[in-house]
Amino acid sequence: MKKIFITTIIIIFCLNLVYSQNWIWAKQGECSGTTTVRASSIDASQNIYVLGDYSGTITIQGTPLAAYGGVSDIFLAKFNSSGILQWAVRAGSATGAENGMGMDIDASGNVYITGGFAVTSTFNDAGPVTVTSAGAQDVFIAKYNSSGVLQWVKNVASGPNIQRATDIIVDNNELIIIGLYTNSITFGVGDPLETGPIALSGLRDFFVAKYDDAGVFMWEHHYPSTSTNTNLTSIVKHDGIGYFIGGAVAGDLDFDDGFTTASSTLITEKDLLLFKVDFDGDFLWSTDVGNTNNDEIKDLKCDASGNIYSSGYIEGVVDFGGGVILTTASVDFFIAKRNSSGTLSWAINSEQAGTDQAYSMAISNNNTYIAGSFTGTIDIGDNQLISAGSTDIFVATFDNTGNPIDANSITGSGNSPDEGQSIVIDSKRNTYVSGYFVSPTVTANTTTLTNADATSDMFIAKYNWVVEMDQTDVSCNGGGNGIATATPIGGTAPYTYLWSDGQSSQTAIDLAAGIYSVTVTDFATTEAVDYVTITEPATALSLSTIVTHVVACPNNTGAIDLTISDGTSPYTQVWSSGPMTEDINTLVAGTYTVTVTDANGCEETTSATVECSDSWIGGTSDWSTLGNWTSGAVPTSTTNVVINAGTSPVISGNFECNDLTLNGGFSITIEPNASLIINGDASLNGDLTIESDNTGTGAFVNLGAFVSAGTHTVNRYLSTSEYHMVSSPIAAANLTLFTGEADLIDLLGYDEAYNTADWTDGWDNTVAGAMTVCRGYAAKFSSSLTIPYIGTVNAGAQNIAVTNTDGPEIADHEGWNLVGNPYPSPIDWDASTGWTKTNINDEIHFWDGTQYADYNNGSGTNGGTRFIPAMQGFMVKCNNAGGAGTLAMDNNVRVISTQSYWKSSVENELKLNLSSGSHADELVVRFMENADGNYETFDAYKMFSNVADIPNIYTLSDDERNLSINSFSTFGESKTVKLGYKVETAGNYTFNLLNSSFANDVFILIEDTQTGTYTNLSQTSSLSAYLEEGESTNRFLLHITKSLLIINPQLEAKIKTYLSNGNLNIVIKDFKLSDNYNLYIFDVLGREIFNRVVTSATSNIDIQNYHSSCYIVKVVSNKNSFTEKVFVE
Repeated sequence: MKKIFITTIIIIFCLNLVYSQNWIWAKQGECSGTTTVRASSIDASQNIYVLGDYSGTITIQGTPLAAYGGVSDIFLAKFNSSGILQWAVRAGSATGAENGMGMDIDASGNVYITGGFAVTSTFNDAGPVTVTSAGAQDVFIAKYNSSGVLQWVKNVASGPNIQRATDIIVDNNELIIIGLYTNSITFGVGDPLETGPIALSGLRDFFVAKYDDAGVFMWEHHYPSTSTNTNLTSIVKHDGIGYFIGGAVAGDLDFDDGFTTASSTLITEKDLLLFKVDFDGDFLWSTDVGNTNNDEIKDLKCDASGNIYSSGYIEGVVDFGGGVILTTASVDFFIAKRNSSGTLSWAINSEQAGTDQAYSMAISNNNTYIAGSFTGTIDIGDNQLISAGSTDIFVATFDNTGNPIDANSITGSGNSPDEGQSIVIDSKRNTYVSGYFVSPTVTANTTTLTNADATSDMFIAKYNWVVEMDQTDVSCNGGGNGIATATPIGGTAPYTYLWSDGQSSQTAIDLAAGIYSVTVTDFATTEAVDYVTITEPATALSLSTIVTHVVACPNNTGAIDLTISDGTSPYTQVWSSGPMTEDINTLVAGTYTVTVTDANGCEETTSATVECSDSWIGGTSDWSTLGNWTSGAVPTSTTNVVINAGTSPVISGNFECNDLTLNGGFSITIEPNASLIINGDASLNGDLTIESDNTGTGAFVNLGAFVSAGTHTVNRYLSTSEYHMVSSPIAAANLTLFTGEADLIDLLGYDEAYNTADWTDGWDNTVAGAMTVCRGYAAKFSSSLTIPYIGTVNAGAQNIAVTNTDGPEIADHEGWNLVGNPYPSPIDWDASTGWTKTNINDEIHFWDGTQYADYNNGSGTNGGTRFIPAMQGFMVKCNNAGGAGTLAMDNNVRVISTQSYWKSSVENELKLNLSSGSHADELVVRFMENADGNYETFDAYKMFSNVADIPNIYTLSDDERNLSINSFSTFGESKTVKLGYKVETAGNYTFNLLNSSFANDVFILIEDTQTGTYTNLSQTSSLSAYLEEGESTNRFLLHITKSLLIINPQLEAKIKTYLSNGNLNIVIKDFKLSDNYNLYIFDVLGREIFNRVVTSATSNIDIQNYHSSCYIVKVVSNKNSFTEKVFVE
């Protein structure tokens, strides 16, 4: 193989391929006529789509697609990563020729195909959808969803002779196609921008055209050719610049800029053609490379850096430019790499005696993969492939400098052609090759496909390379958060790993940009070496500002000119004052902070201060109305506000100021879900009202000195018929606010020491008098109402004492205190400053009306979060047995908006619930550093709901505590946790795995010890079971494991089961009466339907009245137990 490089420094990485590479599987579509594959694509879920043509009937894994009767029809098939057909559809006509030529998939998984169709073609068997051509063949685009359901099909380019598209790509919900026409052509017939007939200017003309995602025409460019041998085969997108188009040119091909022409040496022979257009289709540049023989680009691909790779075949001597000349003995495949401007980096060809071609290519991790056909013998690196037939199928991969890494073939029998026509790569670099074979058989590793006739059959095959590599590139320039994982294919476990930076685990973490090698050694000390390239954005994001200050108050003439440099465009900007533009102006005095995020999620923040006081005019009551302020702008965090005129303001959004002076005779009203933050000092000589309704409550935060002579009213809306945990936002509130309401059902306090023999007796219905600041209360009303707290709002430092009366109750039930948020604003339980939690656990518990929502250290159940709403009561636990503790806080814990505080997912955590109808209860199990498995600071006790319809679910810690949030030390290989439940009513319940952040090689299993069965929630996500009334901690186990060995069947079956005449027959092998056998039978939900003592080796049980699709037979002796499932068909 010849390879020639333009670069002056050549770095060659060798791959020691000792492990056996494998064709994992191969599948076929049996065709009674002929078939060919035109394109394939892969979606985000690793499903593979194959598009092609056929005649006769093609049968794919038992699904027949009959011919419509024309020359050729179209098939589109979807396979999962195991090669199992998901669906297949067809399109065609009774007399014409239909060709599916190109395909692409959008971000939502919709599939777009294009090509040519004739006469009246049908695209949907169920409720047929037809399109009709004007000539011998017109251009179509069809859209299918991921389930294979046709969304629409449209004749997008029509004419009196042949029009055909040859490829399609999806670009930001727009569709770009390339193709040809042989007479006049009209684009977008019936669309607003319909072109009308465009005359043929050459012997065969070519086009590129764009449509929206509904197939509506947008623009076209066409290129006359003086030869019928010219062809356009492939189009790819170059991010940020435009599109590359490739194929072959014979004679002249004129581009529509009016002066650029691509030309071949002879009108009958083809040269390599590559050109580039911008996003509007305007021509940018072209290259045409060849000689007096035929050369053609069959496929194009772009890498992440915008380099363009082409592959196909060449014949004879081909000058690629820049002194790179490749010579062939016959017909060779080639690969060429150019930068985004078309400058050649390198080019290689096979340099073999036989004929070989590359029909398709893919790029992954800077490696190039090709598929094609070859004759005779072909050497690719250390791999020698030998053709057994006319042409055989091959696949090969090369590194980013064109050096061969690996190659393999599918071997045919007989002197018949077989071709690999399309190739795609999944995220782990598994390769999927599709095409056709005519040979009587073809063999891929140990799989042989048989062709029943002399015509061609379709195939698809999966190939694994030596080491699967998963990678995450560095997100920001100069960062070190790259990740690479090596998964060996073949060899003998266990494996050891050695990365070039010294890491020795399977996954290398905290990687900076660069090329890393990993040496994988198996049990037999066989080594394999592979490489991964971790990339980063070329430059770091940087910000600079130029500030125009306000000349004099109360003007709003300030401005900030922001300049964003480097990083990766496009950028988004969010200013602290609200705008999302790059520059902001008409600014009043204040400090403005902007956070800029680039396309990779890299963030940079900077602040600029515009250097005045603003007075309220009050023409209307709307705080956000610019005309209500002297400056003509809404106050910001550094604006000193004086309210002394006009209509009193009403706040209906989220606002802030620095100092606030509210003169007597005026007031401020904050509406539900609105807020006001005073960053400086507040002097309120007028009234403050905070409103509340069923949508939410307003919030008021004063962070500086606070002087008040006015009346403050803080309202709290309470819904009907549920207990609400409440607390007072003012210092002088009295419980008569509640007891004075006629609709009061119950008002309770919680006294941890009230009855030390039974913690549930701590609820005290004798509470009266003044409400203690920071204490919680529970209130229930027969109708909805609003409680008005009137007094001076709480601010600054607040605290409450908590206790733990060490009585006869168990420790889990002691030390609970109902406390409350004392402020008229939410507070953040995880705030970095402002809290003093002396002898108090980190867990908190909220009552939501039917059950408790829990939270601790980043994780919550039933909606529990770190944010505690204004005037909300919540439970905490004092851990000082026989003593006391203190909960204290200050203004630093106060917030108004919680959205920006949400954390990303916690690693190695799962959330599980137990549901019945619309009711459910949740638990969390997680693994984290410094946790030890016993109850400790990272956990949350289970607080049970006493509402009859609510199921309760929990796990047990290693020291047998009932927990809703259960934390264990860093996850290793496996962990088994006891699952507990408590239900008031027997019935069918469902365990649901809501989410899991464990690695893909970790399985989540529930073991039902009653039935002896395991359910893999990593696959099914739910388990239904019949639960008896009451509480149990002995039936279910939760397994979190990297191994499924725990659910392997017995090495030797000890029982045999079979169905006969409505009877379930059980035979116990090696039966001994002295072993004391008991027989249990359960239905599919785990309900016990039969049990008895077994006195003989054979039992016959009549099951005709039970009607279950599956029975679980469990035999228990005094030596062992055995379980077997019996399915009823």
